[in-house]
Amino acid sequence: MSQINKTNEVLNIVSQEALLVVGSQLGDVYTHETESNWNGENNKRYTVYFEHNGEYYNYNYSSHKNIYDTHFKEAMAMLLSIEFK
Repeated sequence: MSQINKTNEVLNIVSQEALLVVGSQLGDVYTHETESNWNGENNKRYTVYFEHNGEYYNYNYSSHKNIYDTHFKEAMAMLLSIEFK
């Protein structure tokens, strides 16, 4: 959750939602979705935080809010294609 707090310090947050997802394909993950305004632009970001073998990772997808949905499905497909060997 400290990463979420750090993000909030630098963005002009309009809205946000943080969730714990238990038992996902990547294990237990935190998701953090924010809408912010920066330099007059409305942006949307989806971040996933997860742990694997004691290492911590985050994955981000962000875009201008008005085109966010255009590639969200592909961005999530890339996230779910991650395999650890």
